[in-house]
Formats: sequence, C-alpha cells, structure tokens
Amino acid sequence: MSSSPSHTDPALRTGRDGAIAPPVRALTSGKTFWGVVVLMTAIATALGALSEDRRLFDPDEAIYMRVIALFDTGPSLELLRTYEGEPASPAPLFFMVYAWWGKLFGFHGPAFRALSVLITLVTMLCLWGFLRRSPRPGDRVCYPLLVFMFPYIFCMGFAVMAESLTLLFVVVALVYYLQGLAHKSNAALLVGSIAVAAALHVRIHAVFLPAALMVVLLLRRDRSVVSWCLAAAPIVTRVPLALLQGGLTVSRESFAGTKPELGFCPSNINFFFVWFGCLFFPLLWSCRGRQRINLAAMLVMIPFYVWATPNFLSPEHFGAIRSVLLRLGVNATGAPWLLFPFWFLGCYMTVDLVQRLVTAKDIGDVFLIACVIMLACSLAFSTVAFERYYQLAVPAVVLLGIDRRQRPSGYVAIALCHIFFLILSTARMAQDLV
Repeated sequence: MSSSPSHTDPALRTGRDGAIAPPVRALTSGKTFWGVVVLMTAIATALGALSEDRRLFDPDEAIYMRVIALFDTGPSLELLRTYEGEPASPAPLFFMVYAWWGKLFGFHGPAFRALSVLITLVTMLCLWGFLRRSPRPGDRVCYPLLVFMFPYIFCMGFAVMAESLTLLFVVVALVYYLQGLAHKSNAALLVGSIAVAAALHVRIHAVFLPAALMVVLLLRRDRSVVSWCLAAAPIVTRVPLALLQGGLTVSRESFAGTKPELGFCPSNINFFFVWFGCLFFPLLWSCRGRQRINLAAMLVMIPFYVWATPNFLSPEHFGAIRSVLLRLGVNATGAPWLLFPFWFLGCYMTVDLVQRLVTAKDIGDVFLIACVIMLACSLAFSTVAFERYYQLAVPAVVLLGIDRRQRPSGYVAIALCHIFFLILSTARMAQDLV
C-alpha cells in the first residue's frame, strides 16, 4: 500500500510534546476495535435471525442453499457441469465450502449465515493485521472498520451469498499483491495469485485483480517472466472450469431465453460512475489532477451517457439505489436524469484517477487505482452487473483513501459515504424484510 510517514499524524497531536489527544487515542485503540467487532457481530447475528425465512436482498439466497445441499456428497464432473442455480450463479468453490460447513453444523439457514458472518470477520481481521504496523493509528483501526462497516458489505456479510467469500479472497489478494509490489517479492505475489484463483472460482468478477497487476507491471516496464506468469496464472486456472461448463457460469441448458454471461454492455460503465459518485462523493475534494483535463474529458463523456443511458430500474441493476428510486416513485425514464449529477461526480473522479494512475509515484497507489479502473472496465463486459458486484472495489477505494496527506478529514469523508449509503441500504433491507 502507499507509504505512510514514520511519525504520528501531526493533525492528531495536541501540545508541543506531540501526545495524542485522549479522544483520538480512544477511537484508535485496540479496545475500541475489538469492541466494535463484538458489537457489529452481534448486530449481524440478530439481523440474520430476524431475516430467517424471509427474502434477504435477493431470492437467490434460497436457491443457493438448495444447491449447497447438492454438494453434500462431494463434487463430480457432472455436478460441476450442470448444478442447478440461476443465470448469475457463483462458481462451485462457494457451494463446496458451504457444503463442508453444512456437514459439520447442519444444512440450514442459521448455520450458513453464521459461516457468512465468520467469513466477514476474518476478512476484516486480515485487513486489520495488514494495517496494524502502520505508524498512523487511524489507519490501524479506521480503515478495516470502514471496510467492514460499509453498509452493503456489512448487510451482505450475514447473507448466504457468494459476496462475503469473494471479498475475503479479494482482500487477501490485495494485501499480498501490495506487499509483493512494494518489496518486489515473487513469494508474496504467488500467495496473492492463489487467493485470486480462489476468488475466481467463486465470482469471475475478481478478474480485475490480475488485470490491475498486469497494468502495474506494464507501467513499471517490468519484464520479469515470473511476475507476468504469476499475474496470468489465476486466469489460466479458471479455463478448465469454463470449458467444462461451456461458459463462465453453470450450464445454460436450464435457462432458456436468458442473456449470455459475456457481451459488451456500455451502460454498466455509466452505472459504475453513478455508483462511484453516489457513494464516494465526499472524496471529490481530494482530486489532484488537472481540473481542465477532468472537465474536458467529462464533457466528452456526456454524449456517451446519453447514448448508453443505463436503466437503473432494470433487474440487472438490483441494489439500494434502485430500491430508493422505486420508493420515490421515479420511473425508468426519469431515473437516469435524476442520477445524472452523481454520474457527473463519478466520471470526474474516475478521470482524475486515470491521471493519477500514470503520474503516481507510489507503487501501492498505482495498483489500487488500477484495481478500481479495471473493475469498472471488466463489468462493462458483464450483461448482468448487480450492485453487489461493485462492492469488490470498496477495499481498494478505502485502502487508497483517495487522499493520504495526513488529514483526519480523509476519514471523515469516507465516514460520510457510510452514513449516506446506510440510508440507501436500510431502505433496501426494510423493503426485503417486509
């Protein structure tokens, strides 16, 4: 990750002796961290119990639990090729892990939801362990909590869905890729690639990680055969399963009339801009690129928005934003124009990230920026881009912090994002629990 200063954040000090103010010390202490962990785990467990026998975010949860039972006796080539699911069903590693857990604790909703909560906790602890050596106390505590408490990640963290397991592998890959790039360690890159390969066997959307690594190697003019092979290896490991299933999801024989899993869908890029601008708008202040270039590129993109106007009320874009629009009575025609200001901000910030990608000196920042951009590009080739897929960019955005100039306002900005999105996700969850 980006290099942090070796001294304590001056903005967190009081007096001439450099002592950290008591309120800040309390907020960034280990006790606070573990207290929040216990509290959020209790809330997640309670919400999981409350939503038992009810639809949670998506009816796919019940489908996934039924497919998990099919893996009770272990995977077979025929099962891997034809297991029943739905058009956007995850790859079999998800079902294999949950089936193993089911053998130990039972094939029922509470047991599976407990596993999802556990996986989410392990994800946060991995991030905390990565940051705990940082000289900045805010990094050690605030950043892992901001990832864990990002409302959509937290809410999905107790659902029997593939997102929590994918996020775990993505965070592990981020950690080791950052370490490998910073220290030029192929061993760390190897561990990261193993984590990416596991993620790809849950959700194909994790392909943005090796793509981002390739971008960094290209910008660094790194011609190391080992590094390039490690970047490509996770993608190669996914090929046999794709050949077996005849595509990037399970056999489509049971899904007559459904859309193919691949195909250029430019409206997804616009949806990403809206998502980025809507959820991370407080970070606009930290844009450092040349403003004239940002504005000029954004003006050029406006015709693209008009040409590829996304339908935010379509099934392909289920999510909190869609729920709020429906509650407000917004129709499909008016939704894109109501959200245009957020697209404007998201497009501006993305153009700024592109500028920083080619000018940033810190290799960690380059990789994290490449992750955000590559995720947006990869989703443009997905005919189904549910809002939950975009959450894979959250750890990269939070780790990047957009601005790391030793300002507590960086934490405040991301906290504002949480509060804003909490309103959206609460509306979504309330709708599903009715």
